[in-house]
This record gives sequence, structure tokens and C-alpha cells, in this order.
Amino acid sequence: MGPYDLNDTVKIKLFLDDYMTSAEPNHEEFQYYHLNRNYFNYYTSLQMTLNQIGHSNQYQSEGHGIWTELAGHLNFFHMPLGHDVLSISGITKPWSRKFVRDDNDTGIGGEYELIVKNKALLNPDSEKYGKYQATYNFGRTANTSRHYKLDVEPHKWVLGSTQYVTHKHITGEIIINDN
Repeated sequence: MGPYDLNDTVKIKLFLDDYMTSAEPNHEEFQYYHLNRNYFNYYTSLQMTLNQIGHSNQYQSEGHGIWTELAGHLNFFHMPLGHDVLSISGITKPWSRKFVRDDNDTGIGGEYELIVKNKALLNPDSEKYGKYQATYNFGRTANTSRHYKLDVEPHKWVLGSTQYVTHKHITGEIIINDN
């Protein structure tokens, strides 16, 4: 399991709360949790249909709750360079679509994430698409500062250029029914 217990979600939640405000955070422990954050993500294999609710960005899935599709600029890190600007500006169809759902299950308080390209969840084992996969977010995207510090910023100093996540890769098929 490694030096830190991924099953003690109460401790992890307290650690993350402290990490947000600490003048001297424990970067080693945080790096371990960050690299293993998909331990908390949804399923390893998922077959799901998302049905748009009205004309909103909300999608209902039977047995999997309500998911929110995020705007293209919030999907920036899940697209290859070049596609990001074209997709966000509306010049091309989005390269991928990002859906999130609050995690009210583990006690950590983050959010589950799905990155869908042509009905398929991006396969992290794929050399071509691995770095664009879905990850568990410790900070909900609605809380920009927490999400940035716990999920985005670490890629700049903790992970280097190739290691993104080490645990629980998510694959499957997502059918999206837009109105």
C-alpha cells in the first residue's frame, strides 16, 4: 500500500485541509496521495448513459447520480496542445468532454471526474491518451483555489512531466444523450 494508508479517508481529509493552510506542508505525504488519488475515483470499468436534463449542463445517470459537464476551459488539461484552444474557442468540436460529480461517499469531499472522448473513457494505459485521463479531484472544481492547489498546481512541482497517477485506471463506455 505504500507509506501512507489510503483507506483512512478521515485522516486524508484532515491532512488535505491542513495542507491548504500550512506554512510548512508535508510535500512527501501529499505527493503520495496525489499520485494515488484515483484510488478514490469511481470505478475501474464503467458502462453508463448520461441523459441531459433539459438544456442544462446537468446529466442524469441511472444508479450513478447527477453529473455536471464543465465548460471547455475547465477541461484544458485533458486535451492535447492545439485542441485546447480550438475546442475552447468553439472553432472545432470539443476534443473531449469533462463531467464531474461531488464525492459524498468517501469522506474526502472531493469530486469524481469522467473524461469522455467519442463515448470512451480515456484509457490511462494508452501511451497516446494516458495523461488526459480522468482523475479524482481532491478539490472540487467549484472551489477554484482548493482545486488549483490540490489538483492542478502539483503537476508543476511534484510530478515531473510524465507521471500523473499510479492507481485505479478507469475505462469503459459512456453514452451521452444531449437534448
